[in-house]
Amino acid sequence: MSAALRAPAWFLVLLAVSCARNDRSPVAAGSGGTLAAGSRAAQGGRSGASAHADAGASGRAAAGGGGAAGSAGRTSLTTLDPSQLPAPDPKARVIPNLDSAVIKIEPVDGARDYRASVMSDGVEVLLDGQGRETVNGATSFCAGQRQRAAPALPTPELMTQIEVTGLTAKTTFVVEAIDALCPFTGLYGLTDTSFEVGNLDNDPHATALRVPVPVLSEASVRKRYGSMIVNGHGPATQPGQPAEPVAPKVLKRWTVEVAPVSQAEAAARKTRDFFADFSQTTQPEWVKGGDNGDGTFHAPEGRGYSIAAYRNEDFIFYATNAELVSKSHVFYDRGQLHMLLADAGQGTMSSAMAIPRKLAHVSDDKYLHVTFESSANSTPRRYWWLSVCGPEAAGQTFQSNGLLKEYMVLTAGFFGADGLNPSYGRWNCLVVFPHDGIMTPVPADSGQNPQSSVIVMIHKAGKPDHESAVNVSPQQLNDAYPRSWYRMHDGQKVSTRGLLDEYVQRAPRVRFDLYISRSRLVMYVNGEQRICNDFGPERLTMAEAAVGFNDALYHSSAEHTELTLDFADRSGQLYYLQNTLYADQHTYDNVGFEEAVNLPGSFSPSDCYTHTN
Repeated sequence: MSAALRAPAWFLVLLAVSCARNDRSPVAAGSGGTLAAGSRAAQGGRSGASAHADAGASGRAAAGGGGAAGSAGRTSLTTLDPSQLPAPDPKARVIPNLDSAVIKIEPVDGARDYRASVMSDGVEVLLDGQGRETVNGATSFCAGQRQRAAPALPTPELMTQIEVTGLTAKTTFVVEAIDALCPFTGLYGLTDTSFEVGNLDNDPHATALRVPVPVLSEASVRKRYGSMIVNGHGPATQPGQPAEPVAPKVLKRWTVEVAPVSQAEAAARKTRDFFADFSQTTQPEWVKGGDNGDGTFHAPEGRGYSIAAYRNEDFIFYATNAELVSKSHVFYDRGQLHMLLADAGQGTMSSAMAIPRKLAHVSDDKYLHVTFESSANSTPRRYWWLSVCGPEAAGQTFQSNGLLKEYMVLTAGFFGADGLNPSYGRWNCLVVFPHDGIMTPVPADSGQNPQSSVIVMIHKAGKPDHESAVNVSPQQLNDAYPRSWYRMHDGQKVSTRGLLDEYVQRAPRVRFDLYISRSRLVMYVNGEQRICNDFGPERLTMAEAAVGFNDALYHSSAEHTELTLDFADRSGQLYYLQNTLYADQHTYDNVGFEEAVNLPGSFSPSDCYTHTN
């Protein structure tokens, strides 16, 4: 997490730019609020590590001349008197979280996006002659478009929720309805780098993407766009590249007071055996010394080509079969864990894994409670995946340096009947992951196609390759399709309730709570029971386990074609098709586990599915 979000005296600089006469007189910043003139000079921006640490959350660093309107010059600061701030929205609803919050938006006619910003000392608001606004030096969180595992709508649906992160105290946000999407600022990394896409498999974007795909640090984003923009969806002309800066018109402006949960509630949320909110300042350190000549380790035979390892005091991290993106596979920012997978080769299964350096244990009569927050949006080729894997004997999981004694490498088709165990050491593994919807109604007579699914897999310990996998999910469709949780159960019957259909979105994140015993998995989504999966004749047998919070990306060039097939049209996955074509950018927050707990009091055993061979 970055430094505390703070809102001291509020400062805005307004610059009216006339194409004909460079008029620099201050003007009102859209609807809602009058500006009082001041005399304080604009402060220069910071860059590098200090800007990343401070301005990342509070927006205190000025842009240093960057951004769409940065060349228009500077003017004296005008102080926005607190009494003259835009009025608070009396209908505003805020859902607080540990170090983040979700701002609910009442729709505004004509809005193409919504953004929430903390604008403090050093922030500039620049207006051109047409009333288009550029904000320099702030951090803006955007709503973006709702995604669909279904055909794209003629007019994409706009999200009416903004997730703001890095909160440590009560903070006033300026919220704006704007007439253009916040721009996609490119793949985000700890440092600047780029990669080239190869083996494009007749992808329709092949010609356009024979150019390097950049990965931009916060300093570079601020230089190009003036401010840090989080969750921008507006695409570039060339798919997969950063979009051009935009200067939207503000249709409405108001303020919302936002605060994280109370200290008591935060303490109650944290799992007792392990918990991480990524507020640590210690970035994952790249473990060098591999045998590939580039600081990565050679993957075991049949498991791909490379493994990059990272670690800090709390986690070990692995990036397997992914393009080396200059130490940016995993990093902390604004109280979240960021994972970046660049799929340069286009033909392998890439994965990033975050594994706490603490053992977990499952039992017969109590539950291992695993919790995390992450984006629920997925396709058949990119998704979060949770792993609980361990050896049959105690003391065989971690090396003395904190790394695993056996590599974990995800391979294509791992969830099939002949799929490889993710554990090269053939440990016992439980794997849970979302996997897209289906263009077939479920139930058959419902007339509704699910936009999401969840698969629950067990890999038996010690089995030969291609003989360990057991899909314990229900057969909710027919034998022509893999077992999967397409719909919830209602009294042991398949209902029309989707597993994650209402959460097919980039943000806000979704909270998942999984309760795991040797014979059962129960999954809650944002506090509601969605899955109860009894393993039947299968059981978890590990003596101890490593828990993994992971991301997967497989053969992304094929994804572009698959999502736009006439008979299985999921072109509503706009963000993946337009912005992150050849890479996946995933975040986690508030991850943890605790052993030997009971199921929540709301648990309903009547909705459990029991696997049979």
